[in-house]
Amino acid sequence: MPNPSRERFVRLVSLLVGCCVCYGSSVLGGTLQPEPLHFTYPTSNNAVYQQRDEYFVGLLQLALRKSGEAFTLEALGLSPMSEKRSKLFLKSERYNVHWLLTSEEFESDLIPIRIPLYKGLIGWRLLVINELDAARFAKVTSPDSLKTMVATQGLGWPDSHILHHNNFSLRLAVDWPGLLEMMTKRNADFMPLALNEIWSVASTLDDKHLVVEDHLALHYPSAYYFFVSKTQANHARMLQQGLMKAVEDGSFDAFFMKTFGEAIRRSQLSRRKVLTLHNPLLPPLTPLDDKRLWYRLD
Repeated sequence: MPNPSRERFVRLVSLLVGCCVCYGSSVLGGTLQPEPLHFTYPTSNNAVYQQRDEYFVGLLQLALRKSGEAFTLEALGLSPMSEKRSKLFLKSERYNVHWLLTSEEFESDLIPIRIPLYKGLIGWRLLVINELDAARFAKVTSPDSLKTMVATQGLGWPDSHILHHNNFSLRLAVDWPGLLEMMTKRNADFMPLALNEIWSVASTLDDKHLVVEDHLALHYPSAYYFFVSKTQANHARMLQQGLMKAVEDGSFDAFFMKTFGEAIRRSQLSRRKVLTLHNPLLPPLTPLDDKRLWYRLD
């Protein structure tokens, strides 16, 4: 004899299976959209930081668009902070992406996206000098001859460690006014600044009898990367894929040159004597062999 309870059970199972099939079909048919990945980054109301960060935020937006995946992007207003503090905020997921100068410590504690955001431009350094010393610097032909003079840098700047490692005499200042005072009082002979930074301050040097030296350039490999927390593997994957697509289709270089092309042209690196230094802070996995990722004179 027919079992009414069993028949009701079979009909219920069939109904549930049918619902699952319909749901699966809607997913396969693309009607169910994946949740967008949410990216957050720190921003400051400090005008100097805001101007610098415009480039990084623009690259971040470019990378996310090029990834082809759904995303949301949010800026979090915070006070200016050191890069070490930012590393702690990334680890605690106060925000989930930031641009930092790479080091073995940072690459061990976070996930680096190993595509240099400045294309290494941060490691091309021109010198601020006293205008009366131009002839003296014109005679410099090697790192050793430059080491007879005294450099100045900011306290805690990674570049200070690089210059110390390369046996330069160095005097440190705690802030920008202190650096300028060091130079105007002739307590230091030169102040190396990155090519992408130096021209934005050049106009403030004239009344202090300081100039951008026009004969020399220092160079050492150095890289800013996007970093994310180790718990944010999907965010890292999306950034890596999007940035690499931008490299491959030329949009990365176009954005880079739009931002720094004038500073590069003004620096006239091809006619300068380039003094190459060793960077002891550079991690071993830095992609130095991928020529697409670095600014090069040739």
